[in-house]
Amino acid sequence: MVRLHNKCDNQGITIIFIETTKGYKFGGYTELELEKAGDSKKNKSTFLFSLNNKQKYSPGNDNGIIYCTQSYCP
Repeated sequence: MVRLHNKCDNQGITIIFIETTKGYKFGGYTELELEKAGDSKKNKSTFLFSLNNKQKYSPGNDNGIIYCTQSYCP
């Protein structure tokens, strides 16, 4: 996770693509910058998506919370 943060933190818009060993493809998007700070940020443009299901999952009442901490992966 540290390597991911070293390359992605403070770089602007973030989009993550993940493919599992079982072929599931999904990810997330945010206009907020990732940081090692350890706090949460909100943005209504943040969403998750599934490429297998061709679905976009918009945030609920949390308005697109992302957690910025070195302990978590996106």
